[in-house]
Amino acid sequence: VHIKDAAIDVAGSLPNGGRAEMDVLGSVFVGGVGSGGASALLVRNGARGGIEGDLSVGSAGFGLVAVLGYSNPTQLIVADPQAGLCAIGREFDGEVSIDSGGDLYCRNIELGGLPGTNGSGYLHVTDPGTVGTGGVLTVGHAGGGAGLVWMDQNPIVITPGAYISPNGGIVGTGLLIVGAGGLQNDGYLGPQITVWGPL
Repeated sequence: VHIKDAAIDVAGSLPNGGRAEMDVLGSVFVGGVGSGGASALLVRNGARGGIEGDLSVGSAGFGLVAVLGYSNPTQLIVADPQAGLCAIGREFDGEVSIDSGGDLYCRNIELGGLPGTNGSGYLHVTDPGTVGTGGVLTVGHAGGGAGLVWMDQNPIVITPGAYISPNGGIVGTGLLIVGAGGLQNDGYLGPQITVWGPL
């Protein structure tokens, strides 16, 4: 699925009382250069999204993904065993925003462009939103684009291992739970971020 100069909005509940759902059996690319319209994927107000591939935000132009619970449990899961990468800002700038009641799970999360590119990746998590990975959280890439995690009002980010590159940072106030892979911090970890687990 390519979202370019358009928005997909998965919202609320169905007339029969069930949750609105989106299931994609491949990868989703958000962002594109064209008529200048917004490129966005919104999962909100109690809905559920599932992606059985990768999620690329900022793939061909600026892209935005928002998981907005408005205090209703809302999920976006990118968890295919062979894929499940959330690449935010790999080629162009990309942003993912999680608010109260929103949950994002990706097998791996990479913020910022790969070496030789300059896209910036931004992840904003507001309490009680949560972000989880089954693999590694990479914030920025040395020789590439910058990455930033902004934790607002004490949300939780859970990952087996995290790497903060020299052009990456985690700022704000929140709890970073790190598993056996530990935390390698070559960038900036704000003083208001509590790290629980191996360093």
